[in-house]
Parts: sequence; C-alpha cells; structure tokens
Amino acid sequence: MSFSKDKVKAPLLTFFSNANDFLAVVEPTLVQEETRHRLMLGIAIALKKNPAAYGDRLPLLCAHLDSRGQPVFIAVMTPPFPILVWFEHSLGDGSMHLIANEILDAGWDVPGVNGIAECSERFAPIFAELSKRGLLKEMRSRSYELTQVRFPASLPTGHWQWADQSQAESILKLLLGMQTDLQPIVTTNYTLEQARSFIEAKRVSVWVVDSEPVSMAMSNRPQLKSIGISAVYTPPEHRKKGYAGANVAYLSQTLLDQGFERVNLFTDLANPTSNKIYMEIGYREVCDYQQFKLV
Repeated sequence: MSFSKDKVKAPLLTFFSNANDFLAVVEPTLVQEETRHRLMLGIAIALKKNPAAYGDRLPLLCAHLDSRGQPVFIAVMTPPFPILVWFEHSLGDGSMHLIANEILDAGWDVPGVNGIAECSERFAPIFAELSKRGLLKEMRSRSYELTQVRFPASLPTGHWQWADQSQAESILKLLLGMQTDLQPIVTTNYTLEQARSFIEAKRVSVWVVDSEPVSMAMSNRPQLKSIGISAVYTPPEHRKKGYAGANVAYLSQTLLDQGFERVNLFTDLANPTSNKIYMEIGYREVCDYQQFKLV
C-alpha cells in the first residue's frame, strides 16, 4: 500500500483516561451531526455517566488534534467491540498509518474496525496491514433519524405500552430469541435481572396482543438532543402483521414527547423489510456504517 506524504510530523494521539476529558475535546465536533456520530457520542456519554457502562475493561478514547486544538481523528473502543473511527476527509493515509501505529504501540488489542463507511473503509486496510492480520467485511448498516412520526394508516390488533415487570420473562425470551435469530457479531448473555432493570428504567417498548408481547424495541444511548432505538425484534410467528412498525412508531413519538428533538436507529442493509418499515413511519437516511473484522 502506498501512502501520501503529509507535510506534518507524525501525529501524536492524545489518549484519555476518562470520558469527561474526552468529551470536553470531541463533543463540539460530534454534536454538529448527532445522528452521523450517534454511536460514538452515545458511548462516550454513557461512559461519562458510568465508567463501567460497558464492563470493567478499560475503554479506548483518543483523538488527534490540529494546530487549533480541533479533533481531526477520533477513536472509541469498548472491548470486545470493534474500534469506532472518524476523521476529516482531508487526513492523509500517511497520517492514518502513523495513528494506527500509535494505537498498536499503546498495546490495544483491536478485534475490528467500525464507523461511517467512508472512514472505516479507509482506516481498516491500513490497520490490518500494520497489524499483519486479514480483513473481513462484516455488517453494513444504515443510520436513520426521525423528527416527526407518520403513524400507519391502519394499526394492527393490540396495543402499545412500556413493558412492565410481569412481562420480564417474556422480555428475556425476546432478547434471547433476537440473538438466536439475528446472530449479532458480539453477543450478550442476557439475564432475567437485566430484563427487569431495562423494564425498571422504562427502556423496553412492546406491542401486546391478548396480553402477550409480540414485538419489542428499546430506547438506547441518549445523546444531547437525540436518542436511539435498538433491539427491535418480532419473533418469526408474529411477523408480517405490522407489529414492529406500530411499536417503533409509538416508541418514537413517546421519545419525542419526552423532549428529544430527533430519534435515530441503525438497520442492517441486508434486511430490506426493516428499512422499508422505518421509512414508512418517517425515518430518513443519514449515512452508512461499515464494520470489519480483523482475523
């Protein structure tokens, strides 16, 4: 691989030991487009509230600053998840080569690379070459945002509600079923205690038919003016009945009513059905993310 020769000395990454200091530097850049940066921003905010939000392992928080002190490269990693990267388009491959070297020299074990597609697609091959590892393209996802809900013209049978504690076992079953069906790259060993804590925090939204939760969604990673939705799941026996679209529409409106300016979510581009459903209720495309695995 050839690299453009930047007219600057090797970039010196600033590594942050806590999310407060990290956000003080990078937040003004990330909040300019919250939905594009929702994953990185949401993780950093969660770490600021609770340093152990993603487990006991130390997270990677780093940035390269220009002469004005503005970040031109930002990276976040909460093991065992891939490193999230963002950088200015003008940053040359030579600079990224040096940045990747600094991450490796600092001893970080990076399982993969994720981020806005135009960033991860440039950084991942450089990191793979330097670490002498192979590179596999994994999930490509699309980031959407919504500011106004368009409710389905005809709602399905049943009703929307926040999950309650009497439904904890059903929620756990849905969480485990989601992982079995969707086979995420990194799995979570969900427990009944976790399901109860999600319900207690009013994060779990369900569509209920005959007292049975038939579709689930969760609020996730609040940013400054936005909040995300994740874990949208309907078991196979309840699909193609409009439950997921109705559930997400009601949850989205509820979050807007709480004062958030927009709601955002990711979809797997390999699933055209979910992309269609979200656009029908008012979500618009913002950008694509591409995830890579280092092998």
